[in-house]
Amino acid sequence: MKTKQEITQSPPNKWLIWLIIAYGLEGLGYIVTGTFIVSIAEKTSYFHKDATLVWMFVGLSAIPSCLIWSLLAKKRGYVKSLVLAMAMQSFGMAIPAFWISKTSFIISALLFGATFMGITTLATTLGLEINPSNSSRTIGILTAIFAILQLIGPLLAGVLSSITHNFNTVLIGASSVILIGAVMLLNGIQFERKTNGILISK
Repeated sequence: MKTKQEITQSPPNKWLIWLIIAYGLEGLGYIVTGTFIVSIAEKTSYFHKDATLVWMFVGLSAIPSCLIWSLLAKKRGYVKSLVLAMAMQSFGMAIPAFWISKTSFIISALLFGATFMGITTLATTLGLEINPSNSSRTIGILTAIFAILQLIGPLLAGVLSSITHNFNTVLIGASSVILIGAVMLLNGIQFERKTNGILISK
């Protein structure tokens, strides 16, 4: 029995470099919030000794995130979903720099938790779809560039906060890095066109 099924195409292999760079920028930027969000919250008058509650909100929103982003990607496309996730994370990271309140930190934590694991899931799955014949090498490169820049991120953030004597510049800088990564992925959306394929079932 033949039935029609919508198939979402993946970007070509030559586009993989854009994903690698964007994922590296994610590693460079996200770790700043991951490292300093509790310290930043502690310096405000809204949390006092309860700043670790911020991580509770991160964890709560992270629990269903991979499943939700995977379902969205299958429906709308991996590139579109990855761009959306990185844009949401960028926005969430910048919130405490412009709006300091208990609510702003909670929103920031929820957006961070809802995206950081999902971004990894989306990026690695997309990498496998782009280059299935050499999947181990693709995952290795993505993991390596992410890990290297993840190590550099806190060092740069520490230097910048020492110079500026506040975390606002650090948050805005890290948020901007991730937003640049999201913008770099926009040119991959053109490849995600749904076509009608033929599914043969017995």
